Amino acid sequence: MRALSIGVPPQKDVLWNSGTETTPVKTANDPCPAGWRVPTRAELQSLINFGSEWDELNGVSGRYFGDGTNKLFLPAAGLRGYDTGELLYSGEYGNYWSSSVYDVSARYLYFGSGGVDVDTPCRAYGFSVRCVAE
Repeated sequence: MRALSIGVPPQKDVLWNSGTETTPVKTANDPCPAGWRVPTRAELQSLINFGSEWDELNGVSGRYFGDGTNKLFLPAAGLRGYDTGELLYSGEYGNYWSSSVYDVSARYLYFGSGGVDVDTPCRAYGFSVRCVAE
C-alpha cells in the first residue's frame, strides 16, 4: 500500500494574475467584473506613495489616498478570520488584496489610524478587494 502524503495543498499563484507586476493579465478567477481586475502590489504601493490620511466619510472610518480633488477613500472594513469566518476589526483596519503573491502568502494593503503598508499574510484571510480598471 502506498502512503498518502498529508500536508498543505500546492498554492496556485496565477489565480488572479497570469501576467507580471508591470503587465498584469486578468484571469477567469479574478473576482472583479468585466473591464476591471484586482490590482497588483505595485499599484497598491503607489497609493501609499501618493500619501494618505485617516478620516471618516458618511460616518465610516477609513483612509483617503491622494490629495486635492484626486482622492480615493477606502473604508476600514476589517477582515474575516481564516479559522472562524468571523468579522474582525471593522471600523479599525482596512485590508485589501492584491493579485501579487509571495511564496505561500499574497500581498495586501493594510491600514489603520496609525499608518499604512503592504505586507504578506496567509491567503486564507477574508480581505476586501478594490478593483481597478483594466
